[in-house]
Amino acid sequence: MGETDHKAIGEKAATLSAGICRLLQEARIERDLSIYRLARLSGLNERTIDFIEKGERTPSIDTLFRIALALGLNTSDLIREAEDGHSS
Repeated sequence: MGETDHKAIGEKAATLSAGICRLLQEARIERDLSIYRLARLSGLNERTIDFIEKGERTPSIDTLFRIALALGLNTSDLIREAEDGHSS
């Protein structure tokens, strides 16, 4: 068995996280929702949404699910789209 390339995995994870954050922000803007409104719909704090959209925080699975649900997105589709590097 070969060794695990931890650096490559970390880079892929960072790229995936950045893509998810970007897609969430794009979806919020497309739906003409303010951060305040999305926070209320998702049950999250406005600062949490803001930090995620800026890429300053990686959302937990629970947080990702809450935001995606509030935006009417399917979490697995969102992750797949971010992995593929496409915009929504």
